[in-house]
Amino acid sequence: MPIKIFHSADLHIGLKFSSGNYSTPIREALKEARFTTLSQMVREAGKRNCQMMAIAGDLFDHIRPTKLEIRRVVQELKTFSGDITVVLPGNHDPLSGDFWKTFKDEAGDRILLLEELHPYDLQEFGVKAILYPGPCMEKHSDPGFNQIGWIKDVPKGSGVLHIGIAHGSLEGVSPDDDKLYYLMTRGQLESAGVSLWLMGHNHSPYPLTPGLQDKIFYPGSHEPDGFNRSYPGSAWIHELSDEGTLKSERLITGQYRFLQQDIVLEGEEDILKLKEGISLDWEPSNTLLKLSLKGRLTPEELAETREILNLSGKQYLYFETDEEALGQKITPESIHKEFSKDSFPHRLLQSLSQEGDSDGLQLAYELLQEMKGAR
Repeated sequence: MPIKIFHSADLHIGLKFSSGNYSTPIREALKEARFTTLSQMVREAGKRNCQMMAIAGDLFDHIRPTKLEIRRVVQELKTFSGDITVVLPGNHDPLSGDFWKTFKDEAGDRILLLEELHPYDLQEFGVKAILYPGPCMEKHSDPGFNQIGWIKDVPKGSGVLHIGIAHGSLEGVSPDDDKLYYLMTRGQLESAGVSLWLMGHNHSPYPLTPGLQDKIFYPGSHEPDGFNRSYPGSAWIHELSDEGTLKSERLITGQYRFLQQDIVLEGEEDILKLKEGISLDWEPSNTLLKLSLKGRLTPEELAETREILNLSGKQYLYFETDEEALGQKITPESIHKEFSKDSFPHRLLQSLSQEGDSDGLQLAYELLQEMKGAR
């Protein structure tokens, strides 16, 4: 009988979003969404007839979650209609955290904390599988150290599926220059003798399009948490046959989306595109959007652009623009308007304009404006 697994990780319950320039209502909405999306995933796992729900680390954002946060999480997990939920400590919520005692006291019989470096036989829960965990003991590891080395030496019997679950970085995929996040290599994972690796730590999904040979999976965070995350929230559903063959489906989860766009504006055609839609791939009221604008526009075009931005920004949950690289286009008309005919600035700018030296023209104009402002 095949096994169906709902695979999530990096929920970071309790994340405060204090580093962004967000209003209190936005910050509270983002915090609450991490609970709401967990609840939606638990229901989806039940609808998809998953026998197991696996959270591969960083269920919590830190080692001091409140009792209320712990209880809310446990109550949601208890509603899972499958056979067992397994939770692995990650580097943000490592085993050194005292809160895990409270979690276990609240958890009951069908939520299993994977806290030991030994095989967990799930057959007593009705799941024909053995789990091999690599939990995190502290936030950082020794350079190059991970928790999966023991697994390859454990004999793997037939008649049951063998599944690894670990939290940490993957060489060549995860950013970990100092090798302090339980760094694992593909060779170490593939030599462990398991049919599937349920991974956590990367906040972006991997692989994006799984092939037949893939068996190392990161779901990404269920709700994105910043503008450096270009993907929506996601999770995996894995189906393992009795022979260990695998079919995986990536689900899009979550309420909110962080989007960052670089936009070049050089004239009316670009402004029209901006007006027609800054971003069309996510509901604006659930989108946090940051725009980086660059280019040169006439004063009239600049005014039109800022009016569009002002109107568009009201549609989004959060809207921020960086206009440092957006400036005024210098034209013969603007030169005549701002500088007296036959003055040195006028002659200099006219000469550069006639030569077609747009970069020199722009630099000279900006220097002259600075000199005017310094008087």
